Amino acid sequence: MIPVFHIFLKSATVTKTGYTPEFRKSFLDWGSSVRSELGYIENNRLILPDYWKDQVPPVVRTGGIVLQDILGYSGRERQRELELEVRRRFLPEWYLRSQMEHNRELYCFNKQNRKWPLGMLSIEKSEEGTFDLFVDFLENPYLIYESPRVHYRIGTLKKGESIEIRANGKSDFTMTGRKQRTYYEVRYIIQYLGDVQGIDFRPFKGITIDREIPETFFRQIDLRKKYY
Repeated sequence: MIPVFHIFLKSATVTKTGYTPEFRKSFLDWGSSVRSELGYIENNRLILPDYWKDQVPPVVRTGGIVLQDILGYSGRERQRELELEVRRRFLPEWYLRSQMEHNRELYCFNKQNRKWPLGMLSIEKSEEGTFDLFVDFLENPYLIYESPRVHYRIGTLKKGESIEIRANGKSDFTMTGRKQRTYYEVRYIIQYLGDVQGIDFRPFKGITIDREIPETFFRQIDLRKKYY
């Protein structure tokens, strides 16, 4: 059996003038559902779009799969944009691959790996076979939060329950020097969807669904700080 998890991810980057109470309030509202192109579980099988077929290892080696819906982002559309850019500017293929890594929608993990990195989060499989959710501030693509606790446990992921994590951060610098202060907001909702016996691939047109945003949570973790 292959455990399958799902993440809703919403992030925003704003300048100091736009970082208002109204913005922060509106950021927490993203509707009742998300139009998802990533796949779903049907009859104990994970249904995925066929363009991911080359990215998924054989079932016998797969220890877990995580699907990540990023609000306002489509991996298919972004890849088409990058392919045009690569051809127009004569860029190497690794440029496309590195850019696509910034917003991954699919994570596949080998059975031999007990820790599954997911940006500032990670899932770790215990000796008892449960799955614990951790925050990893060392792996921090959003410059989120300053904390001396760089790796700590949030809780155990259970089937049918959701955990929400909110965090923020700020930056006053770029690689070339000081700039106007920029703020970052990020919100995760992570769910353990269940275990599947196998994986089937279907044409993209038959994959899209409306995935409901959970209304209740097993745990809600707020790591936000007050910034001025």
